[in-house]
Amino acid sequence: SLPFFLVSAGAALALAEGGRRLARSGAIAAGAVIGASPLLYRLLLHAPFGARSQGDPILQRLFTLHPSPGRITQLVHPELPWALHFHDALPGSRAALAWSLDQGWVLFAWLGLALCAASVFAPGPPAARLARALPVLYVGVFCAAWVLLDTSLDLTPRRWTNVREHSHRVLPPLLIALGVGAGVGWAWLAGRLAPPGAGIGRRAAGGGAAAAGIVLPLIGAVGGLGLLLQAPPRFDGPLTRGTCFDGLGFYAAARYDDDRVPLATCEELSTPERRRDCQEGVAWGVGFNSASISRGAGPLGRLGGPCDRVPPDLRSRCEPFAAAPVLRPEVVDRCGSLVPALQEPCWMGAGWFVSVVAWPGADWPLSACESLPSEPARAGCWSGLGFHVADHLHPMPLKLSAALDLLPPSRRAEGARGAGVSIGRTYASVELGGWICDGLGAPHDAGCRQGLTSRDAGRALRP
Repeated sequence: SLPFFLVSAGAALALAEGGRRLARSGAIAAGAVIGASPLLYRLLLHAPFGARSQGDPILQRLFTLHPSPGRITQLVHPELPWALHFHDALPGSRAALAWSLDQGWVLFAWLGLALCAASVFAPGPPAARLARALPVLYVGVFCAAWVLLDTSLDLTPRRWTNVREHSHRVLPPLLIALGVGAGVGWAWLAGRLAPPGAGIGRRAAGGGAAAAGIVLPLIGAVGGLGLLLQAPPRFDGPLTRGTCFDGLGFYAAARYDDDRVPLATCEELSTPERRRDCQEGVAWGVGFNSASISRGAGPLGRLGGPCDRVPPDLRSRCEPFAAAPVLRPEVVDRCGSLVPALQEPCWMGAGWFVSVVAWPGADWPLSACESLPSEPARAGCWSGLGFHVADHLHPMPLKLSAALDLLPPSRRAEGARGAGVSIGRTYASVELGGWICDGLGAPHDAGCRQGLTSRDAGRALRP
């Protein structure tokens, strides 16, 4: 938004009546450079982790034409209403009202932008007409890029949306431009409806349009304000723990058929904490990578089921099912071959896979964990499923609680415990993790707190 503002100011200065030609040209140049600065930075200076990346995928997408006219309808509904987050600002029983507000705001904002576009062609000073054209131009360029470039996004069902992902990070500048354009458009209409000397009826109509021009941009901020009010309190110290050795173990497990190799490699790390984290990561990787879904004794599943939606690298490990899916015995053999201390992380890795297969669809959660032969294995698998969903929804306690409610009643405690493990491994502060767990409400809060301070969350060797 800031580069766009500066570009707009530079263009208005350059094209306004009066002023020296050199000053106008300088304003245009400065505005263009500032507006293009994010792209210039990525082209010339971006060096993640201290090294130039080969073939930046974001730049490749920016310069790849991928026309998709249908994306504009997806943008208008439901992407834009979701990105307003009224449904997060007004959760619970008021969600239906919030969704209506989401859609109503978008409708009146587009109408206001159309009025703003009409005002550009109305008589008036060139500088004023240019200023009114800027939000229209910005929205037009944004929508053209959305339709023409490779900007495809997976559409996540609303109950799983998270402020950190997908369009919620992409669309705020467009929402701001829509709000500005709508304010300008409705205000212009108010002046047209109620010129000096107009009667009471026209003044009332003009007052309504003026109110829309003032209220629409303000209402657009309600969702963001609601998210701020729901944010956790501030705690001293770093926000996240920054653990990485479990991740090293997880990816090392995918490299070897013999699990002893990555486990032995973990022994070369310098502290007991790091060695344990690495080995637990290996166990997670063994469970995740050896898990696969089978239709069991049931009939072959339908087309378009969960197995068709999983990432391509996992699709070969998911057999379409029509009845209760089961986990194939390979995961039982692999997890059972590990030492007892590493078996629970292995079962949690299998549960993570079970969650990934159906996420984020109407089939979630699958019941495949129940096909495992022992109660510790089944409980660990359900905990892994809870871990996965908390990885996505931990900043949104109300949504995380609603997701845990979808688990079978007898398995919600294990799912909540897994969610607590995820929160405990993410946040540096136990107090902050406890705030999130308490936000889940009964009965999930108790299981979440148990997982938060458990050995699986890595708290046994850390203060």
